[in-house]
Amino acid sequence: MKKKLLALTFVMTLLLMSCSGSSFTEGSPSEAVDKFFTAMSKQDYELAEEVSDGGEDFPESDEEKNLYVMMLKHLTWDIKNEEIDGNNATVSVEVKNKIIPQAFENALAIALNEKANKGISEEETGKLFIESLPQTIEEADFKTTDLTLSLKNEGDKWIIDRTDEVMMAIFGNDPEGLPMPEDEE
Repeated sequence: MKKKLLALTFVMTLLLMSCSGSSFTEGSPSEAVDKFFTAMSKQDYELAEEVSDGGEDFPESDEEKNLYVMMLKHLTWDIKNEEIDGNNATVSVEVKNKIIPQAFENALAIALNEKANKGISEEETGKLFIESLPQTIEEADFKTTDLTLSLKNEGDKWIIDRTDEVMMAIFGNDPEGLPMPEDEE
């Protein structure tokens, strides 16, 4: 009886180990997208760079990195669909985060109000803006954005086209509200 129980425990442990971790096929476009969003949420910009290309740069200074920590605290994502066509793929993902521009606007209003009412300096106004951000981010509304990311297979891995639209969705901005440059004729 003990041997059967031990064998059953061993099998259950193996099953649990095989079920843990990512539910995506290793090396798949969906896994690349999940790695990208996981890297962004954990501020692992080296990994985010490895699985994506293009778009804006990642933070470099400690001040920028600290700001990203605040802005990405509430980032969540849900991969919905994957389509592969040769060396190209698309992955549909639902991205949710606080509306960061709303938080910035509210923090700026707090700082400028203090400047107007108390005559604080520009430096103190900037400091108050940064100090107000954690609170205004917490108070900001959530924005959910449905994105379709484009990926290309480069050798043995899938690379995301990190467009401005992707980055805007990550920060709770409205990608559809982007002003588009006029076509030059």
